[in-house]
Order: sequence, then structure tokens, then C-alpha cells
Amino acid sequence: MGVVSVVGVVSVVGVVVGQVPRHGAEDFVFVLRQSRPCDCGSHVDDKRVSKCTPGVVAEILDEEGLKGLYRGWFPAICSLCCSNFVYFYTFNGLKELWLGKRGSSTPGKDIVMGLIAGTVNVLVTTPMWVVNTRLKLQGARFRNTKIKPTSYTGIFDAFRRIVGDEGWGALWNGTLPSLLLVFNPAIQFMVYEGLKRQLGKAKNEFTAVDILIIGALAKAVATTSTYPLQTVQSTLRYGQHGPVKKRGVMRSLKQMVSLLAQRVHQMGPGALYRGLEAKLLQTVLTATLMFLLRLGSELGKVQMFQEANRETRVQIQQSVRGKDVFIIQTCPRDVNTAVMELLIMTYACRTSSAQNIIGVVPYFPYSKQCKMRKRGSIVCKLLASMLCKAGLSHLITMDLHQKEIQGFFNIPVDNLRASPFLIQYIQEEIPDYRNAVIVAKSPASAKRAQSFAERLRLALAVIHGEAQDAESDMVDGRHSPPPSMPKSSASIHPSLEMPVMIAKEKPPITVVGDVGGRIAIIVDDIIDVVDTFVVAAEILKERGAYKIYVMATHGLLSSDAPRLIEESLIDEVVVTSTIPHEVQKLQCHKIKTVDISSILAEAIRRIHNGESMSYLFRNIGVDD
Repeated sequence: MGVVSVVGVVSVVGVVVGQVPRHGAEDFVFVLRQSRPCDCGSHVDDKRVSKCTPGVVAEILDEEGLKGLYRGWFPAICSLCCSNFVYFYTFNGLKELWLGKRGSSTPGKDIVMGLIAGTVNVLVTTPMWVVNTRLKLQGARFRNTKIKPTSYTGIFDAFRRIVGDEGWGALWNGTLPSLLLVFNPAIQFMVYEGLKRQLGKAKNEFTAVDILIIGALAKAVATTSTYPLQTVQSTLRYGQHGPVKKRGVMRSLKQMVSLLAQRVHQMGPGALYRGLEAKLLQTVLTATLMFLLRLGSELGKVQMFQEANRETRVQIQQSVRGKDVFIIQTCPRDVNTAVMELLIMTYACRTSSAQNIIGVVPYFPYSKQCKMRKRGSIVCKLLASMLCKAGLSHLITMDLHQKEIQGFFNIPVDNLRASPFLIQYIQEEIPDYRNAVIVAKSPASAKRAQSFAERLRLALAVIHGEAQDAESDMVDGRHSPPPSMPKSSASIHPSLEMPVMIAKEKPPITVVGDVGGRIAIIVDDIIDVVDTFVVAAEILKERGAYKIYVMATHGLLSSDAPRLIEESLIDEVVVTSTIPHEVQKLQCHKIKTVDISSILAEAIRRIHNGESMSYLFRNIGVDD
């Protein structure tokens, strides 16, 4: 399969691909692991002449050559893979066990589960890290003559000889400082969230660079605060720190404190932080690489412009032959131009011999025109046919207005759901949400509202009898175009008897369900013209609701929607990032955005790697 290429059209939702295993980043910074003076070698050998990272690198190159910088790379990769497997397997197991199918994740729960998973990881994988430390230092030239060099032939030989010479307990040397270092991610998480909260007061949204800088600062603080423990950890793992008469928690604690005090006494307080600059560079660089790898492939190079007569021209400026191309298209105000750009770019990739062309269209345009209207057409079906004809081989979208739209395509369609993100927002951002009631503004949206209510274990209310717009009155009930008729007549044949059609009458507006003294949360899939939402909010206020939230996946917010929302009784409108609405947010402070880029990124990664998509649809109800 070719390398993935991501091409953005008009506006790119924050979607990315290329989840590379973590040891790829670790390999890149392995030289820093070997060269930093307080990592393993200088933690154990305190007689090394050079005290700075460049000096240590120069010494290793002079004495051992380039291969000395990569000494012990294989056991390090093995240890890292085992450690990551145990940690994430335990964390996900705890998450499934604790939260279950309907539970919600909170920062507090994540920290607790992370600490437990970290503890299990330390207890299970410490033997691998002990062997890794010994093999990493094997062949090093120690200045301290009291240190005896090792001569293991490999990982299994190291296990065998450590157990034979020092006993089984030696495989868990350095366990106590390792357990204390479990708090490193917790510190990083708290600093990260704290910085986001403080900076969030001045910035409404964070860019990718902002998140990168905040994450690097948080990692630097966590590393600096726990760094002295790593010096003791390496010394204990190497095993030549003195005879061990007894083993136990208190004994290990005394031993750890003694080693720290000894290092301070011999070399001063600064000895606890020798090599910190290399460690910071290594950890921050690893975190940066992980972030960039999470973001994945760069955007493809495409030149797009309009001719003087408003024709759209697309020129792909890099090879896409034999590659997977993901075309990301959001839906701005100018829908027709966006559709043409998507069609032209798809066709350009097809004629350039791309292997697979996957459209990532979070909001599928014309999805509201999926029913037959008098003397009209099902435009959504037409657009689906055009995209397939242009060369699209797969479509990723989110919360189609009608699920039956998937049947308009003769290619695979993954209709992702935003409900988990919106439900999480309700649980984390709405105070006292347990006193809320989920509201459907019309019977048509009752199924979606019922799904939210069941998953949140809340009551359900339905507004019935709201005013219908003019377009809805023209729907004739058909979901496919009528057959062509040679003649048309308003009258029927005299021999036919047809029942009298009773004209529809709008019933009085009623609210089915109790909303008095509660928070009302109106849920829908699209917020476009907001008149019906404004009317619904007024009705709910009259019935006793003291706070009104409106939540939807797609925030079109057309026309003067921001002004109407600002002047209405609605307290907050929550939409996802499927459609750019930065301008509307500037006009109305009540509009909030929930980022759904992570699920789009994961969908892209899974499709490119040929993985199952079922994980993205777990715990999704049929009515979501």
C-alpha cells in the first residue's frame, strides 16, 4: 500500500494520520539516552571526566566509535514494547471494568487508572528494565575502578546470570523509585491542564503549536521534579551499590535516601540534576515527535484557484501515484464552490493514478435534500452519484441527516457519530446535569433525544405541534423520484373513487414531559436556521425550565443565527467542529465548540492500515 497523502480542500478540520509506534520516536532520540551523563553510565560511574552532554558524546565516539552511541538499543526497544503493552492493556482493561459501557471518563478517574496501570507496569516490567540497564552499560569504559564490567551474551543470559548470582530479588532492583516515578505522568497531566486553564482565559481556542508548547512545558516540569529519582533508579538497577542484606519497602526507602544523600555529600546538590539538560531534551523531543507523529502526514501540495470566469482549477504538485489520498472537505458558506472543488480534486487524483481516494466530509452537503418534494429532486442522491463517478472510493462522514443516505452510494461509507463527544461535554461541562431533561424539539428528532436520555439516564421530553416551515409543507412523502408520466392532470378518472384527503391542521404546541425546575437540553443533528430552537426555548422557559442548552453535531448557523441566539433565552449552543464557524462565535459568545478531530484522525489511520472500523462504533446506539 502506498504512503498516505492528506489533501485539504478550503478548510481543514483538525484531522491527521500516521500513528507511528512510539519506539520510532525513541529510536530517534536514542543517542541522547546513551550520552546524557546522568543516564545509567554516569549515574553508576560518578568518576566520568566530562559533565556535559557534548563532552560525553565526544568521549563515547572517541573510545567506542559511533556504535557506542547505540549500545543496548535492542533490549531498550524490547523493554519499551513490553512496558507500553502492559501499561495500555491494563489501562484499557481498567477503563472497561470501571466505566463499563455507559460510564464516563473524567480527569480524576483517568489519573487513578493511570497510576494503577503504571504500578502494574512497574511490577511486571522492572526485570526487563534491569536487564536493559545492564546490557546498555556492557562494554562501557568505567572510570570508577570499583565497578565491575559485565559480560552477558544476550537478554536471556543476563536473566539467567542475575538470578543465579544475585537471586530473584535482584530482578526488581530499583522498584521503589520506579513506583514513585509513576507520578511523573500525573504531574505532567496536572501542569498541562493548569496551563490550558490559565491560557484559556486569554485565548478562546488553542492551535496545534499552542498544544505542542504547553505539552512540552508540562513534560519539562514533570521531568525536572522527578529527575533525582532516576539517578537512584539507574544505580539500583545496575546492582553494584552495595550488599543487600534484607529486602522490603522500608529497607528500599532507606537505601534510596542513602544513595541520594551520598551523591549530594560527594558532589554537591547539583549532582542530583547532572545531565538534566539531556534528559529534558530527550523527553521533550520524544513528546514532540509523538505529537507530530500523532498529527501524521503533512498536507499534500495542491494549488487551487479560480479563473477570471469563476471556474475552479486544481493542480496537484506532488506525486500521488499508487498512494492512499484522503481529501478533507468541510462545508463553508459557499457550498456549491466547495462541492465543485471536491469533485475536481477527486477526479484530478483519479487521473493521477492514486490507488485509493477517500473523501473525508464531516458534514455532507445537500443532506437535507434527501426526500422527494413536489416537482423537485433528491439532490443528495445526485451528489452521491457524482462523487462516485469522479473517482471516490470511500467516504468518511459524520451524522448524516438521514442514515438512508448511505444507500445512495455504491462505495463504502463510514458514518461516524458525534454523540459520545456531546455526551461527554454534558457530563463534564454542565453543572448538575443529573437534574437535566433531554428535549426533542419535534417528534422527528425524538429517537435521537431518546438515545441521549437513555445513555445519560435522564428524563425525556418532546415538543409537539411546532410551526412547520414552508418547505416542509411541500414534501409529498416519496423517498425516490416519481416515474415519468406522459400526461399530467389535476383531475382523476371518473370511474375511480378516491378517499377525501383531509387537510393537515397544526395542533396546539404542547410539551410531553416535565421540564419544570430542570435544565433543558435540546438535541438535534443540524442547527441551521435557529427560529425553531428559539421558539422551543421560549416554550421550555414558560414550562419552568431554568436553563436551556442546544446541542447538535453540525453548526451551519446560517443567516442571522448568531444574533438570534444572542438575543434568545438559550443559554448555550454546543456544536462540533465539523463545520468552521469562527465568525459566528465572534458574533455570539453563547456558541461553544466540541472538537471531534480525534475520531476522524483515527478513522483515517485505520482505513489506511486496513484495520477494523468497528471500534469507532462501539457503544453507539442505532438511533444515534
